[in-house]
Amino acid sequence: MSTAARSPFDMKSADTIIRSSDNVDFFVFRAVLILASPFFSDMFSLKQPKPSRSPGVPNVFAKDLIPIAEDSKTFDSLLRLCYPIDDPELLDLSLVENVLEAAEKYQMDEATKLSKMALRRFIPLRSLDVCAISCRLRIEEEARLAAEEWKKIMSITKMDPSRFEETLIGRSFNKMMTRISAGAYFRFLYFLRNNTGLTVRFIDGGDPSVCRSFGFGPRRALTPDSSTGRSLHNTTGADTTLISTDGVEFPVYSTILRIASAGELLTSASSSPSPSSTASQPPLVTLHIDLPSKVLAELLRLCYPFERVNMTNPLLWSVCAAAVRWNIIKVISTIRAEFRRTITPHNPNLVSLYFNAMGQNWYPEAQDVARLIARQGIQYRYAPEMESNCAMDYYKLLRLCYDFSLAARTKLSDLVPNYSFPLVEGSLSLNVDEVLALPIVANELNQPEATDTPIPVKPCTHIDPNSPGICAFNCQNVKLTPSGSAQLEDLLEKSKVWKAEVDLVLSTIELQMTILI
Repeated sequence: MSTAARSPFDMKSADTIIRSSDNVDFFVFRAVLILASPFFSDMFSLKQPKPSRSPGVPNVFAKDLIPIAEDSKTFDSLLRLCYPIDDPELLDLSLVENVLEAAEKYQMDEATKLSKMALRRFIPLRSLDVCAISCRLRIEEEARLAAEEWKKIMSITKMDPSRFEETLIGRSFNKMMTRISAGAYFRFLYFLRNNTGLTVRFIDGGDPSVCRSFGFGPRRALTPDSSTGRSLHNTTGADTTLISTDGVEFPVYSTILRIASAGELLTSASSSPSPSSTASQPPLVTLHIDLPSKVLAELLRLCYPFERVNMTNPLLWSVCAAAVRWNIIKVISTIRAEFRRTITPHNPNLVSLYFNAMGQNWYPEAQDVARLIARQGIQYRYAPEMESNCAMDYYKLLRLCYDFSLAARTKLSDLVPNYSFPLVEGSLSLNVDEVLALPIVANELNQPEATDTPIPVKPCTHIDPNSPGICAFNCQNVKLTPSGSAQLEDLLEKSKVWKAEVDLVLSTIELQMTILI
């Protein structure tokens, strides 16, 4: 049972009824909507069906009934921004967000402009929330203004790197941020962490200029698979033809697809009349599949036995999504098994692997990749896959990397009590795999024999065993006493033992790290 909206949207002389999601009827004039919204103008320009009486409204007041997804509070405020009456007081940020989203949906320019003005009024007190809302609704200017305000606030806020919640990352994430993409969150953090004056575009993560600004080249365009539109196998005697959304036909054996657990693909597809048949050739079953030919070709290829997965195929994750949609277990397990084999410390695309795994809900694999990322300290690298994942996935990765760095710092400080391992923004400020041997080397080299004149030793991360006393990168931070030079070979051997011990400590910590699922 519906109820009438409050005045002035309860006038029985109106010619249209718009019903909100909570069953409130708005009696509106079509002419006002046509002037305010190209969306409604196009709708009303189409031939309308004969009006039918809406439930709860007498026959004499029968109107065109249009159901909408917005609730009554949102649509009431939206209409008041369009009607020649007083504008509503938008004092609730969540209401402003809903009204702005609806205004853009219905292409109401004036309502959109007024809603943006209302949104900006919240920036001084709720800049982080406004930035999240702007990123979600893809409003670049408001996102930039809110981010600048938040950066000013963070610049005068005391940080405690020993507590994640009081780091820049911990303070710059809340419930509102969970609704934006990991790519937008990455750019937001990049803006906060850098003072280079670089202009950051928060919304359009696919723009090549954004990628170049972060030190990455433009994204590689997808190239069609060479197998598109033709089968990789002998199709003589095929009993079924699958037709993609772009009209490419694929003759297949239904038995092979069913063995590959693709029966749901066949049973859920819409069929069309088969072509004429002969006595020697039974009619083919023709099914329409809701996939483009490039994706369907690769999906069918992986349904056949002995086919290998090409992990560099740009269509792979579209194929995986299709396999999940139709529950094709063979394809899913084949891709997942091959994916596991790519999780190695030497893979240069670990960040991409992490977001691919999170996107597929492969949490064990995502956790393994996250540990490698934490060990290598590469959590601030951009990956195009961030654009299709939520910010929470990136936040979980950053939290795990912080926990790893903090645990490593504590353990290593116990091993070397006189050496401080600093934390910078929640991460170790050095490459542990290359530098952690140096404290013990520097400490021992700074203890010359009594016959030598002590020479100060500054720690250097680039000791070259082939050139004692000289930095391999010529930074001239190492100066050795004569006896120190003689001891260098022995100390380098000790450093190997030290690094092995450090590696064991870090490996133990790595295994203890878990993603907050």
